[in-house]
Amino acid sequence: MKSSIKFYCYLVIGLITILFSFHSQAEILLTLESNSGYRQVFSREELESLPQESFTTSTPWTKNIHTYQGPRLSLITDNFLQPFKSIKVYGINGYAYDIKEKELKKYPFILAMKQDGKRMALRNKGPLWVLLPFNQYPKVDSKDEMLNKFVWQVNRIKAQQ
Repeated sequence: MKSSIKFYCYLVIGLITILFSFHSQAEILLTLESNSGYRQVFSREELESLPQESFTTSTPWTKNIHTYQGPRLSLITDNFLQPFKSIKVYGINGYAYDIKEKELKKYPFILAMKQDGKRMALRNKGPLWVLLPFNQYPKVDSKDEMLNKFVWQVNRIKAQQ
């Protein structure tokens, strides 16, 4: 009797461990890559544990003014081990656009994870969206090339040499 209870306890613990490992794999939101083979993945929890920035702004793609929150993009790219000239930010749909290193220093881009305090969903340009406070940079939303940098549904960033 005691041995069968032990067996079922170990079985339940094993199943819980397997479920959590599948769950954590499914939560990978972002992959960093470089040409040298460096690769790092971030789960939602890891991204949320980084210092978060928040701003309230309008965007060319949304109605009304919203508050966005997420880690600074330059904080994420600081994880690259080698210097880079630009990064290519990829969306889930295959769209990609370059952001130069000097632009990362000039503008306070964030990887927005929340809109108005709620996690951003795929249907709402999430789970990650490159943004900056447009209201503080009014000239940005009038430049078509600059607007291309605001990739939504981001899942990968690759360093360009």
